[in-house]
Amino acid sequence: MYPASERARGAGETIFASMSRLARELDAVNLGQGFPDTHGPSRAIEAAVRALRAGSNQYAPPGGVEPLRRQVASLWGARFGRTLDPDRNVTITSGATEAIAAACLAWLDPGDEAVVLEPAYDAYLAAIRAAGARPVGVDLGTLLEGDRAALEAAVTPRTRLIVVNSPHNPSGAILGTAALNTIADVATRSDLRVLSDEVYEFLVYDGEHRSLGSVPGMWERTLVVSSAAKTFGLTGWKVGWALGPEQLVREVRSQVQYLTYAGATPLQLAVADALDDIDALAPLVREPLRRQRELLVRGLEDLGFHVVPSQAGYFVLSDFGLLRAETSHEAALALAHTAGVVTIPVEPFYADPARAPKLIRWSFARQPDVLSEALRRLRTALLDGPIESQGTGALR
Repeated sequence: MYPASERARGAGETIFASMSRLARELDAVNLGQGFPDTHGPSRAIEAAVRALRAGSNQYAPPGGVEPLRRQVASLWGARFGRTLDPDRNVTITSGATEAIAAACLAWLDPGDEAVVLEPAYDAYLAAIRAAGARPVGVDLGTLLEGDRAALEAAVTPRTRLIVVNSPHNPSGAILGTAALNTIADVATRSDLRVLSDEVYEFLVYDGEHRSLGSVPGMWERTLVVSSAAKTFGLTGWKVGWALGPEQLVREVRSQVQYLTYAGATPLQLAVADALDDIDALAPLVREPLRRQRELLVRGLEDLGFHVVPSQAGYFVLSDFGLLRAETSHEAALALAHTAGVVTIPVEPFYADPARAPKLIRWSFARQPDVLSEALRRLRTALLDGPIESQGTGALR
């Protein structure tokens, strides 16, 4: 069985919470955690107010309120080219994170293994370990370059699950047809389930997102996860969903009822209303983010950072530029203390942090004036030459 200490890893303050706390202590510009500094679409907010005032304030039914399940089934069914039953093929969760945790708890036993594409969103690693299983990392870059050997080598007789994230956090990459077909082939050959996290699917700036669930032969073994958090910039609402074949959805729902039982009823109803106008509302969130991405990337490159191209989502990765540090953790701390700008190191995105490359994650989900202030601070800090890490150590 995977050691209890490993299963509990992440139970304390996460690096994301630690860096946000550091931002408050230092009065730094926080480009760390991924949440926007806007209010979200007014239509969604007014729909929530109406639901509250109408008295929709009791438990939602298992699986979520019927209007939201119906909207998800209709919209995603059209995208997959199949008819989805809102009762059997959709379940509503408290954000995508709960869907991920519920799937891992339902499908993994102690001693099992789950493959993740690294850098991997840290919630995958925590959820896999919470189930007593072991995360096995595969370099995302090799898959994007057309090399399937690493993915094939990662699959063992203990492997039960592949976790896929596209559009990807933290890189902003989108898995193309070749990569999706490779994952499909490996999963099919080894009879594996796939958890496909697609929460950034409406925040695509370059290229085109394709759901793994739409790849021929994958619907039967894939659970697709998404949420209103990123689509509408309403991260505090924690309204997500999982969709897929009836058996997988039923198994996930069986875990959700003992995690939160049900999410906030009025917010679920508001999201159902917002999804009814998704074509108009999604660009209101996406297009400002596109401009903010361009502002941050251009500014970082002007300051000597090499930025990894980001096609979607909230984030970009960069090298250390003129920072002199041994690890991304040291680099992030040096930026916070010297420049007054908080970022996220990439070590938490790796099952083995020692394998993490020298990269840091920046969020552009901030207003242009906030991004400009961060760039100004960086420029000021770099006037006297490279920023040196002082070995500031671990966060308290």
